[in-house]
This record gives sequence, C-alpha cells and structure tokens, in this order.
Amino acid sequence: MAHVLKDGKWGFVNTAGQLVVPCEYDGIGSYNGLTGVQKDGKWGFINAAGQLVIPCEYDAISPFSAGLIRVQKGGKYGFVNTAGQLVLPCEYDAISPFSDGLAQVRKDDKWGFINAAGQLVVPCEYDLINYFYFSNGLIRVRKDGKYGFVNTAGQLVVPCEYDVAYDFYQDLAGVLKGDKWGFINTAGQLVIPCEYDDIYSFSNGLAGVRKDGKYGFVNTAGQLVIPCEYDYMDYFSNGLAQVRKDGKWGLISKAGSVVAPAEYENLVYAGSEENKLYYWFNEDGKWGIFSVDIPLTPLGHVSGGTTLSITDARLVLQHLVGKALLTPAQQEIADVDGDQKVTIADARLILQKLVGKIDKFPVDR
Repeated sequence: MAHVLKDGKWGFVNTAGQLVVPCEYDGIGSYNGLTGVQKDGKWGFINAAGQLVIPCEYDAISPFSAGLIRVQKGGKYGFVNTAGQLVLPCEYDAISPFSDGLAQVRKDDKWGFINAAGQLVVPCEYDLINYFYFSNGLIRVRKDGKYGFVNTAGQLVVPCEYDVAYDFYQDLAGVLKGDKWGFINTAGQLVIPCEYDDIYSFSNGLAGVRKDGKYGFVNTAGQLVIPCEYDYMDYFSNGLAQVRKDGKWGLISKAGSVVAPAEYENLVYAGSEENKLYYWFNEDGKWGIFSVDIPLTPLGHVSGGTTLSITDARLVLQHLVGKALLTPAQQEIADVDGDQKVTIADARLILQKLVGKIDKFPVDR
C-alpha cells in the first residue's frame, strides 16, 4: 500500500491505484511492520490489507525493541506486538528498552522487569535500577537505600546490602559498606574485603586502592601486591604506573619494583618506539626526556592462547637478536602483515626455533 493525502486526511491505495483505506486519518507512521494511524487525536494500527487491527484509542505510540511497539494510554504504558496484539496492558508509569531479554518497568514508583512476552519476571519492588543494560550478565538494583545485583533470569544474586555499588568490570564490582570499599565477584562473593578508603577500576589486572591516605594496588585475587605507601598513583599502562611519593613522581612495575625513582617534579608519558617507553620529566624547572624498556613478563606466566600482533612478535625478535639483518628463517615473522594476530604459543614456537630458548616476552603493550 501507498499512503495518499486528500483534504488534509490520509488514506491508502493499492498497486492498482484503488483506494483501500479511506482518507480519514490525521496522521500515519510505520512501526515495526505495522502502520500506525491517528484519528481524533488517538492512535491505532492497520495491517498490510488496510484492516484496523488495533482501534484508535492510544494517546501515543513509538517503535521499540524485541518486536514490540510501545503504546501509551491515560499516562500509562504497555506493548503491542507486530501482529497487532496487546501483549502488555497499559499499566506501567515507565518502560525501558529491552536488554538481554528483559525490560525495566516502573509502577507506583517501584521498578521491576518484564520479558518479551510481557510477563513480570521481577516484581516492581526496587527503588532504582541502573540504566538500561546488563554488565557481565548482572544489573545493579537498589532497595531501601542498599544496592545489589539481579541476573538476566530475574534472580537477585547479590543481596541489597551495599551502600554503593559500581557496575561489573573484568568480573569484579566495587562495593561500599559503611565507609569502606572492597570488590565482589559475579557470584556475589567478597573477594577483596571492604577495608579500603577508596578504590579505582582495574587496569592491566591491578586496581588502585587507598588506605590511611596512602595508595597501593590489589590484583583480581584480592592480594595487595603493591603496599599502600604512595601519596598518589595513576593507572597501569604498558605495564607501568606513575606514582607520587613525598611530592615527587616516579614509575613502578606491576611487580612493585621501582623502574624510575620518585625524584621528578613532573612526569608525562611521551610515547613508545620499538621496545622503549619515553617520558618527559621536569627537574629544577627544566624539562628532559628519558626512556625505559617495555616491562617483560616470563613466558611461563603468559597464557598460550593469548593473541598478539606480528608487529609485537617482531619487536620481541629485535629485542632478542638486535637490529641485525634477519635470516631467511626469521622472515616467517618479518614478511607477515603486522596486523595479523598469532597466539603467544605460536609466536613462542617460532621465536624459539629462530633464536633458541626465550626467557621473557613483552605482553603489557
């Protein structure tokens, strides 16, 4: 059908030019395969044959997700499916888009979840639900001022017992209980006790923590791998983190070893080249630049399935044998497109064949 306008009213004609829907509608719109029509300020739907399948009784309609169309009536929201059937009565004050098969609904100032069939799978009992999406299969909810997490099946897997909770990242979420922070896993287990004054997101497998005014780092197993002894710290990048101690800046590795002593007034990352990292530094009001080697990780500690680019593998080779001309066998790395990915295990076999036993491998790039 094609729509036509006559005397300010809309109708529809078929491919033969015959009027199959009289010009009697004030507005029209296409919604998920159905055609919305407006008459006397109310919206309904017609099908491909021009038949009115949903009466013009709704105040507003809008395209949605999961094959549904949101309709509004008397200030309440519901759903119509693409067959024109009302699958969810207009009884909710608000409805969010679907995420992982569930949509948030609000009724009497409380939030719950419905599925695509319009069934209420989580009762409207929460004061707040975080945004409109799941993270690691979980979504944050609040009840009586406390936070917990619901899974995509609608089950409360982390009880509402925390004063503040962050979204999950790398399978961990920061939580506040009282005035102390810790981390929970997706099973709701407290893997890092709530004993820190502040926490930061994980980066390169470590998260910054603050205790008694000093900063350190914990790993995903909850171990304090770098003691809380620094006045401030930055996130790990390229295997290094900038730290401040007694008003001066330096660099530490993920193992906590000092790469550059905290003796600079300012320290700014300047870039990398081959297997070197460069930093601008300020000392006595003057600026200079120094370089450090990219941190190396023992091969035995690296997962064989981890991927890296041929370019990175080539850097390893240069680090091991220098910048001398490559032998014909070494062209196995040199002649491959630098963006192609190989596994650590495959690269290890290639490099071991080329230069013998390898003790270290850069993976923090």
